[in-house]
Amino acid sequence: SYSMGVQVSDDIQQLKITKDRQNRLLRGVFAIFICLLGCGLYYYFIVSQTFVEIDLEVTQNNYFKIYWAGPGEPYSEKRMSAVAVTPEKHNHKFHIPDISKIERLRIDTHSYEGEATLRQIILLQEGWEAIKLSSPEEFGKLVPLYHIADFRIDDNGLWVKSSGNDPYFELFVSPVLLGLNIGWLILRLVFIGC
Repeated sequence: SYSMGVQVSDDIQQLKITKDRQNRLLRGVFAIFICLLGCGLYYYFIVSQTFVEIDLEVTQNNYFKIYWAGPGEPYSEKRMSAVAVTPEKHNHKFHIPDISKIERLRIDTHSYEGEATLRQIILLQEGWEAIKLSSPEEFGKLVPLYHIADFRIDDNGLWVKSSGNDPYFELFVSPVLLGLNIGWLILRLVFIGC
């Protein structure tokens, strides 16, 4: 009877140890999953996205839009990013997908009949050379396509007078790969994992 009681007690103790090990294993697997998820989300939303900075002067509340297209693709509302702009605020930031998959951009400066001035636009993505339009030579790469009654490029940027509510320009891009700083990227991912 005594030995049976000891045996039962040992079995219960063994079950507790086994359960504790399983719990530790599950916590470890969950922690690794969360680390990998965090690193994946950081890479997708920070490293593989193109950040757009604009300096735009408008006369009405409206939207600045960028459409993107790869080789042989038409522009589409599904491949568009927009930011609300106001006469009071000139600097805005937003993002578009990976620049390596983009061949051309459609830039909608404003969405009303009237004037707007785009002073600067910069596209930044880690590992790629920045695409910047701020000088007359750089703005000269833009091709007017629709609802452009008049435009002027000078040291103040691109001044646009639209003939309708959908003026836009096209820009062909040739992204230049510089390469990721792998050491710096790994360090950040380790920090996120920790």
